[in-house]
Order: sequence, then C-alpha cells, then structure tokens
Amino acid sequence: MSTEASINLADDAELLDLMYHANFRAVFIGIETPKMESLKETKKFQNIAGDSMEAKLDRIYKAGINVRAGFIVGFDNDDKNIFEEQYQFIQNNGILMAMVGTLIAIPKTPLYKRMEKEGRLRLDDPNCNIAPKQMTPDELQQGYWELLKRLYAPQAFMDRYFKTFRFPEFRQKRAQICDKANEGKMIPTLGFGLVLLWNLFWTLFKDRSLRKVGDVYIRNFFKNSLRYRRDVIGFAQFMNACVTHWHFYKFTREGTEGRLRLFNSG
Repeated sequence: MSTEASINLADDAELLDLMYHANFRAVFIGIETPKMESLKETKKFQNIAGDSMEAKLDRIYKAGINVRAGFIVGFDNDDKNIFEEQYQFIQNNGILMAMVGTLIAIPKTPLYKRMEKEGRLRLDDPNCNIAPKQMTPDELQQGYWELLKRLYAPQAFMDRYFKTFRFPEFRQKRAQICDKANEGKMIPTLGFGLVLLWNLFWTLFKDRSLRKVGDVYIRNFFKNSLRYRRDVIGFAQFMNACVTHWHFYKFTREGTEGRLRLFNSG
C-alpha cells in the first residue's frame, strides 16, 4: 500500500511504526525543493521545522517505507543553480520516483493573482505561464528537461534504487513486509520476474537500447542486487524497478526530442 503525507510524518515514530505494521510500502511527499528560501516562499514551513529534511527522510526509510516525492523548479528564489541543487538532493537521498515540474500559476490562486499584478503572466505558453524572476522562461524549460534527463539516466536511477539499501533497518523491514503479505512463493514470484524480464528484453531490443540501457541493468543486478538479496523476491523487485525506470526514461527521451505534446508534465 502507499499513501501521501507531509514530511513531518518523520517526527511521529508511532505513526511510522503503525504504517509498517499495516504493510505500507511507500509514501508520496511534497518536498518541492531543498532551497530554504523557496520553501519559505511557498509556505512549506513543515519542511524546514526541526532537523534537516535529510534526517527526516532517513527515519522514514528506516521504518521500511520508500519515499516518492514531488519537486518544483522556478520559484522566485530559484536561480540557474537550482537544477544542480535539486539533482544532488534527489540523488543523495535515494528518492527513486522524483516527480519534477515547473512552477505554474493556476487561475484564482494567490500565485496567479500575484503574477498578474506583477505583469509576469505568460498565458500564451501553457508549459511555462509565468516569467521566472532569476532566469528566462527558456532557461527554466531547458534546465527542467536537463534535470529530468540526468535523473532518469539509467545509472542515476539505479544509484537511487540501491541508496536506501544502505539502511539495515530498511532491508529487514521490507523483507518482513513481504513475509506478512505472504509474498515470495517460488513459482508465481519467479514467473512474475521472468515475464518482466522477457518483455523488457524485447522492448529494449526493438528500441535498439539493449546496449545503452540493458547493459546498465545487467551490471547493477550482478554488482548490487545480488549483494543485498539473492532470492526470487529480490529478482522480481529488481525487474520491477527496471521496468519502472524504462517508463520514465522513455518519457523523458521523447519529451526532450519533441515527440510528446506536453502541458507541464513532469
């Protein structure tokens, strides 16, 4: 199971324990940005209260829960360094599924009214309908797509996948969650993993990406996946991660090549 929460979930040890016992495996959190000034700008005060966001994320991982998170670029306090800052934060904290978008002013919101008052609305461009304060709209869009390309490069994704495995508590509790859910029976679990492998192989073959992408999967399976888990559950989970990566990789590639009709999709 998965749910959504704010990052101060990490400050409630009892709730984290209850989520683990209820077999929650992931939580989506609106982190938005690692930049403190931008968090204050968007009134995300829970993200800056107490200890660091990094420490909060570590506590969530140690409860056996994966973190998926939303991020935004283009706040008034963001300059062109924000793309590198976002990349480093996401990579260093092992946020596998990072849903990144550019700041958009939605009608009837305080942001829209402020942009309208300041003459910064760009209603002719649905993908970037504000004039950023410290960069041009083109710089914002280019930086956004470059950030996505870096995040969903095969090795960058794999680095994030295995980042949480550094916590023994995470590995132990994930294994216990699978046991409680009665998962891991040899035949169905192995069959699931093999079906994913077969379909992914032919997809990469037809796309001519076996060497560029498939080689990364293979290296990480033998170098990292088998290091942490050698059973059929580990195999099936790794294959599921590869399929997930391929989706985001292909989306990002087609977006940067202009083959998608996008409206601030991230």
